[in-house]
Amino acid sequence: MIVVEREPETRRRGAQPYIGSLQENLSTVPSYVAINAAGHVMGIGDDLIRLIRNYSEPAPRGQLAAYSEVIRSLETLRNVPESDDLGRVRPSQHAIVTASKVAFRMAGSSAEMPLPEDISADRDGAVRILWERDDRTLELVCPFEAGERAYMYYSDASQYRIAHDLSSQRLARLLCWLKAKSNEFPK
Repeated sequence: MIVVEREPETRRRGAQPYIGSLQENLSTVPSYVAINAAGHVMGIGDDLIRLIRNYSEPAPRGQLAAYSEVIRSLETLRNVPESDDLGRVRPSQHAIVTASKVAFRMAGSSAEMPLPEDISADRDGAVRILWERDDRTLELVCPFEAGERAYMYYSDASQYRIAHDLSSQRLARLLCWLKAKSNEFPK
């Protein structure tokens, strides 16, 4: 579960959401929401805030920034025109939901999720989220069709692989590899 500040009604439209440590801001900002793995938003009461303050460590600021950027970009893709002269432009709801669920798992993993280099939809309507570091590439592909499985494509200067296992443990290993914390090419 990720806890974020709910935007006050008085904040001007289009302002950037606050991203930071829950513990730093409990005394100054009373309104928080939680986003679960399914992407559902729930209000949080004062009792739960106290529990979170006492028993959990806040997510790293970079982790929340990366997840927030993914969600913001997916919301932008959700609102583009369905097609243009060259074909499909907007990804399916299935692709967007799948991408947000995998990004949520990545943000909640033990490895820090960096900001993506690119978040886009391809001409088949799949969502593609790309991370790069030196000669290492990690790309999440969430297909348009509900019957197709999402996968992670990863490569370096001499090898490439596709992984359909998108468990938290696998995603953490891929993120560690991307950030060069592990030199062994993931299997």
